[in-house]
Amino acid sequence: MNRSMGGGRLCIRKCGLRVDAARIDSCWGCIAASAGESRPLFRLRKSAAIVSGWIVAFSLMLSTASAQISATPANGFQGIWYEVTSGGGSAPNKYGGGLGTYPQQNAPMAVYSEAAQKTFFGISLDIDPSSTHRIGHAISYYDHVTGMVARPQIWVDTATSDAHDSPVLSIDDEGYLYLFSSTHGEARRSYIHRSSEQYSIDSIDELLDYSAEDMAVFGSTAGEPRFSYAGGWYLPNAPGDEKFLLLHTRYIDGDRDLFYSTSPDADTWTTRQTFSEIEAGQYQTSWVKDDGRTVGTIFNIHPEIGNGSDYRTDLYYAETGDLGATWQNAAGLQLSTPFTERSADALVYDSVGDERVYLKDINYDSEGNPVILFVTSPTHIPGTETRTVKTAYYDDGWVIRDVMTTDHNYDHGSLYVEGDTWRIIAPFIDGPQQYGTGGQIGMWTSDNQGESWVLEHQLTNNDLFNQGYVQRPLNAQADFYGLWADGDAWEPSPSNFYFTTQAGDVYRLPYDMTTEFALPELMSYGTPPILATGALNLLYDGITIPWQIENELVVADVADGSLEVRLAATVSSASGVIAADTGTTGSVRICDDSSAWNVSGDLTVGDLGNGSLVVESGGLLTSSSAYLGRQNGASGLVQVASAQWQSTGSVYVGGSDVAGSVDGASTLRVEEDGLVQIAGTLQVWQTGAVELHGGTLRVGALAIDSTVSGDWHSHFNWTNGILEVTESSLVVDAASTSMNSQLTLGSGMQLHLANDNALVIGDQNQGSVVVDSGGQIISGSAYLGRQTGGSGTVLVTGSGSQWQSNGSVYVGGSDLAGSLGGASTLLVEQDGLVQIAGNLQVWQSGAVGLHGGTLRVGGFAIETLGGSNPSFDWTSGTLEVTDSSLVIDSVSSSLGSELTLTSGMKLVVVSEQDLIIGDQGEASLVVESGGKVTSGTAYLGRQAGASASVRVTDSGSQWTAAGVYIGGDQSNSGGSGELFIDYGGVVEIAGALQLWNNASVAINGGTLICESLTVESGGTFEFNSGKLVLPESTRFAVGEALEEAMGGSYLISPGCELQIDGTATLQSSFTIAGGTLSVGAISNSQLLRFESGVLHLTQDDFAISKALLTNSTRTVEARVG
Repeated sequence: MNRSMGGGRLCIRKCGLRVDAARIDSCWGCIAASAGESRPLFRLRKSAAIVSGWIVAFSLMLSTASAQISATPANGFQGIWYEVTSGGGSAPNKYGGGLGTYPQQNAPMAVYSEAAQKTFFGISLDIDPSSTHRIGHAISYYDHVTGMVARPQIWVDTATSDAHDSPVLSIDDEGYLYLFSSTHGEARRSYIHRSSEQYSIDSIDELLDYSAEDMAVFGSTAGEPRFSYAGGWYLPNAPGDEKFLLLHTRYIDGDRDLFYSTSPDADTWTTRQTFSEIEAGQYQTSWVKDDGRTVGTIFNIHPEIGNGSDYRTDLYYAETGDLGATWQNAAGLQLSTPFTERSADALVYDSVGDERVYLKDINYDSEGNPVILFVTSPTHIPGTETRTVKTAYYDDGWVIRDVMTTDHNYDHGSLYVEGDTWRIIAPFIDGPQQYGTGGQIGMWTSDNQGESWVLEHQLTNNDLFNQGYVQRPLNAQADFYGLWADGDAWEPSPSNFYFTTQAGDVYRLPYDMTTEFALPELMSYGTPPILATGALNLLYDGITIPWQIENELVVADVADGSLEVRLAATVSSASGVIAADTGTTGSVRICDDSSAWNVSGDLTVGDLGNGSLVVESGGLLTSSSAYLGRQNGASGLVQVASAQWQSTGSVYVGGSDVAGSVDGASTLRVEEDGLVQIAGTLQVWQTGAVELHGGTLRVGALAIDSTVSGDWHSHFNWTNGILEVTESSLVVDAASTSMNSQLTLGSGMQLHLANDNALVIGDQNQGSVVVDSGGQIISGSAYLGRQTGGSGTVLVTGSGSQWQSNGSVYVGGSDLAGSLGGASTLLVEQDGLVQIAGNLQVWQSGAVGLHGGTLRVGGFAIETLGGSNPSFDWTSGTLEVTDSSLVIDSVSSSLGSELTLTSGMKLVVVSEQDLIIGDQGEASLVVESGGKVTSGTAYLGRQAGASASVRVTDSGSQWTAAGVYIGGDQSNSGGSGELFIDYGGVVEIAGALQLWNNASVAINGGTLICESLTVESGGTFEFNSGKLVLPESTRFAVGEALEEAMGGSYLISPGCELQIDGTATLQSSFTIAGGTLSVGAISNSQLLRFESGVLHLTQDDFAISKALLTNSTRTVEARVG
């Protein structure tokens, strides 16, 4: 958009002096006109030196308005302004602006010569800016040794303002320069000139004239030599004597068809050859490979059904390495030319529906694979529709990727391919004439073959005019890397030329020039401007760019004012005030990446007036303390989105730092990807509000006015994002100064209490927290109902919902022994997760409900109220203990003396911790209906006087333990214990199962798996039915009680299965009497008596040397596989 500095006031006050900036207006206008053309009466023939002004004057006197060769150096780099007005829609034109480097179809316009250490370039100048605006094709060069540019020399006066008549430049091996001046349509003639001297732009020879030879190749129905949209290539390594290839367009009955001609010297040309004549015509652009012989071209087509050149579809590619004798596609497949219909072999991109395809550039990687830059658009009419920038890269097939969007079809840029780095320099950033041709120039890079792009530099900004048509020199050098022009996209304006370095420094060529050489002007884009309007009091002590103000910066001092900090600009001030006086309105925007306002002292947004401060899109605001709506009647808004505000003090919303302040209605709003970081306290008064809708609000402490009651959420409206408290606890309580009595965290909401700060829910009053739908809390220790009269409830429910405490959690009291606080409850439901690093302490007035999800605690302690322990209501979900033993006992207990786990319930005591069932008193554990227990080492009746009973029953029920000791511990007998493994139940012990003298195990249809089994004298082992799985018998400790349990001399009766993983070494009689023995091998097999049942052989090469077989039914199952 076009910004005007007029109408406002910039007030700079020092020692009572006020200076009002005057409004300075400037304008420039012209009316483009095209002179009619007739055959010239006088023409400078070959080898005419452009040195004497009288020759030029004589030429102009004897000629009419026809194209002439001018011998007068140009007055400077004054570009042509041009427009095509038949765009349709509401836009002033289809395209327009400074088109001195237009169009993109012409290539190359600039060439670097290593021998001369110069980059030569051809451009279109306005050589009659006060009247006809005729275009002069001029040549200049940049000297890489001196850093200067030469005064441009006009080689052709085109006698038209039509920017389609544009030059193309080539240089041969001997250093002669060639300028191909193309013409638009059938209206005017074309030219080819050569420098008379090597690397010189001062004298020229005309190579294309009206001779019969030239007319036979380039003649038109109007009797003029003509070609359009030229690609003029000198190819030093081309086969044979011919080294020039001229790709061009001819207008045949209104169609744009593609042709080419070749020449050894750009003077004598072969008959032109048709390259493509598909439907209503084509546009093309081309480039040469590093081999110095291969030229590639990309082209689209105008469909027969359509609106002329406004309809351009599809994208094709072809290349030739022998001056057009043969053509191939990117895969090397030979193509048949001329093209007369759409070619699938040459197709790169098949446009969809009415989608238009606009050619931009073509280049090659180090392997010679083509990379193409183009734009697709839903319409040819300028407007708000999205245009998509794309690349096409040949990598054993065409890879098409979207790059970014732009706002105009004719936003032309160049593509650079240098090793692994791809680079685009183009006007794809909105400029002052949005939706017009061009914009601001950016430099994007990709290091992954176009898969992703990064804006490395914004080369231009804050211009009056759009900039566009970036041209890439052939063999571009780092210090003269790309060339373009600017101009108002909608109405006539002056036009300057610019070039950029590879590092992103931009230089402007001298608009006016009278000397032979001049230094380009380095633009100050590296320090973008700051836009200021209205009343600003700077308490001026010297301002530089960027603004560095030693005292206070006031925006809207005695009248309305605004400040916009953008494009990497920085403002620094000792303090800042927005809307200082009653009735004033002030606004500040810090609105893009790396732009900043650094306030070393306090910041006030709305002191007596209405102030707003918006930080967005990568901007940064820093301050000490801050006040929003500081005094009565004021209002203040601070909004941070995708940006940062860092306050080293406290922030007061709706007042000042005076206790009980009730002043201006104000809001602090944090939105998506915003970060507000307040080292001190965020104080929200009655007239203040905080909105957290994404991003992060990080505060040292949070204080909400204690007089705020029922409508608390209107003062802290939290819908998304992270609230982080770094330096204090957070209290959720009806009388809290930090949070109201109810807090709900839903999807996208996270509460973080950093540095292990405490979370208190219900301190002296009622408080509740609900974590639902993926909400999350991270805290230090937590207290529910901390004091008498307090009441706290926490519910964590839903997938992804989580509370992580890095300390301990106390339910119904504090961390004092025997604490008696208020009635409180912790509930975990429906896939919620509560993870407590320390202990979960449930006092007598507290309760825990586990109804799904996971409760993971370091330790668990409940103040019991009887054996059934009503303080712990567990119906489903997982209880996991990570850092201490879990005791089930009537005397000293974690969970009471009785625990039953049913379907959906799982107890996990991690492998390093013990599960103790009956330590000093009585205890029972029942695992049924699919319940699960996983533990480290387990003890049943560990100490003398204790008794324990464990029953695992029903299909799906399972207890997995590291080791189990019944009626004692690893070394000594203790109390009594019993383990029942009933039908369907599974007990799997990774280590030892040891039964002391007051211990019993009964397998009644279940499965027992253990690594070793020891039954001490007095212990009872009953193998009634089910399955017993043991390792090799060398680790099978045999005792009298075990023999008796097995039926005397190891009898396997019906319904029993003994599985030995490996070799069974028999030491006494072993009888299979209706049961099953699964074994790998048997040693001392003469002791085996196989009466009936199943002998299952589990390994290869099984052999029984001797055995007693009876006449009952027997089955031997061999190992399969």
